[in-house]
Amino acid sequence: MKAKAPGVERDDDLDDAEADYTADILSGVYGWQESVAEALGMTSRTVRRDIALHRALIAPFPDLWRGLATHPTVGENASALRAIAEIGDLSDRKALIESLVETTDMTLAEAMDGLGLSKPKGGAAPTGATKFMNNTTSNLNRLSAGDQARIAPEIVKTLKPSALLALRAALDARIAEEGLDAPRAPAPAPVEEKPVPAVAIRASVKPDHIACLECGEKLTMLKRHLSTHHQLTAEAYLAKWQLPLDYPMVAPNKAEERRQLAKKIGLAGKGGDA
Repeated sequence: MKAKAPGVERDDDLDDAEADYTADILSGVYGWQESVAEALGMTSRTVRRDIALHRALIAPFPDLWRGLATHPTVGENASALRAIAEIGDLSDRKALIESLVETTDMTLAEAMDGLGLSKPKGGAAPTGATKFMNNTTSNLNRLSAGDQARIAPEIVKTLKPSALLALRAALDARIAEEGLDAPRAPAPAPVEEKPVPAVAIRASVKPDHIACLECGEKLTMLKRHLSTHHQLTAEAYLAKWQLPLDYPMVAPNKAEERRQLAKKIGLAGKGGDA
């Protein structure tokens, strides 16, 4: 046919010519009658259909057709194979076959929706944005709930700032529709109020007295006062007010007086012994 009509390369015409030629050869070699060919599924019509599938699905894709042939839902479905063969754009046809081969549990309809190849009911071809969206939603539907939750932050990162408010509104509406409670941030831990001393700590120790940080009373000896009036030990008092371990419990002058008395008593004892 090409020799007689150079430039005529329409697939349909070539399929018809090859089918007729094949049917004539079979009839001439084997003496088949049309009724026999019909019974065996080898009429010129079935031969033409098989040749069309070969030209559309096998010859252009030597690395893919075996995977398509073994696909559990498409490989032996003649109508599904014809639907793939009818896709005119070779790159779209290849992408569809690749999608089916990679995901054997995907149906033809899901694969076509994912690539935006489904025929719209209104007859209008999908726009570029619609095609990409169909592909995205199809892929998301194939993920488990856990996988969707894991990649949700990455999806948000890919959105343009102008789309974020629309996303939030859509999420709020969907959450309300599903009756879900949005996760709430944990309540902040109660802040323990730091006690305020009755007098400034650095001003609490004077030569003649020590001011109690609990009540401000001026004392020469603090330990008994703490136990009697505030039910605090000296250690608890130091810890509560974060005082150094050498913080005095006796006024400095009083402590010095006691040291001098102890020293005097001690010297007198020694002298008496002598």
